[in-house]
Amino acid sequence: MRAYLFFVVMKWKELKRKLATKRDWKNTRWSAQFAKAKRDEHEELDANRIQYDDFERYFANSSLTSHGLRAGTDKAYWHRYTDFYEPFFRALKQRVQTPSILEIGVLRGASVQLYLDYLNEPKVIGVDLLPESASWPNGDNISYFQIDQSDRLALQNMIDEIGESFDLIVDDGGHLPEQQYNTLMTCFESVKPGGIYILEDLHTSMPGHVLNRQKLFDRMRGNERATCYQILLMLKHYRDMESVGHQRQQEMKVPLSALFSQNDVAYLDEMIESIQFYKRVDLPLRCWQCATSDFDYASLHCSCGTPLLDSRDSMSAVITRR
Repeated sequence: MRAYLFFVVMKWKELKRKLATKRDWKNTRWSAQFAKAKRDEHEELDANRIQYDDFERYFANSSLTSHGLRAGTDKAYWHRYTDFYEPFFRALKQRVQTPSILEIGVLRGASVQLYLDYLNEPKVIGVDLLPESASWPNGDNISYFQIDQSDRLALQNMIDEIGESFDLIVDDGGHLPEQQYNTLMTCFESVKPGGIYILEDLHTSMPGHVLNRQKLFDRMRGNERATCYQILLMLKHYRDMESVGHQRQQEMKVPLSALFSQNDVAYLDEMIESIQFYKRVDLPLRCWQCATSDFDYASLHCSCGTPLLDSRDSMSAVITRR
């Protein structure tokens, strides 16, 4: 009996070591070293990417997508977010002479360049896990912070140091659900009334996504963790129901094992004017992996093997503040 118990204990310890190793490996993928490798990979592809003359024939030269293609941001050529963002950016351009922008996740600086090209002399603050790169756009109206958005205190200290509000905040950072939660709950208060907060790549918070890691016992009990994706869906659903005459019968209840507290949800419910979701259903203009448009339209894969219409890809939310 003792030998059996000893065997069981040793097997359990071995399983814990394997789980810890797997968890550490996943975390390392999103460390500064991984982020740098990702940026270097994009720069290599950028040097050899196809010309956009053929693509730009289909877009007005002044469109957000046209500017995005010239800047080389995946918001335009892969996710195709810029088609969805166009009316929001156009309204911002008409409403604000010198808009203030905070973007979390700079990578190669393509999105910063997009804002500079499309908007009226914007003031842009970029935040990234990596130190500032010489390849990033620079100027008197641009500044950068090196912040890990997994550190909520560091985010709050940055917001306090900046000491101003923004017409537009874009979270295009690490995409882990915890990072998206930290950034939303820390930075949303810095959106000006009527301003917008864009949460990109929200698909990483969908149930089953590789980046949406849950505690082992939550998975064993079948409890899905409610992340930004589910909470924003819930808030929008309440608004949609009210818009057709349904009255709230009870207080919104946060699902079990959520990142969000009841106070978090009550705060967002009070501060948010509207939520609009986008999910790409068209093919990308080019592949993010190999920078070509050599697509297999039967299998919906690029010739390099990259899936073109993954069910958990290219999702964004535009949140307007009251």
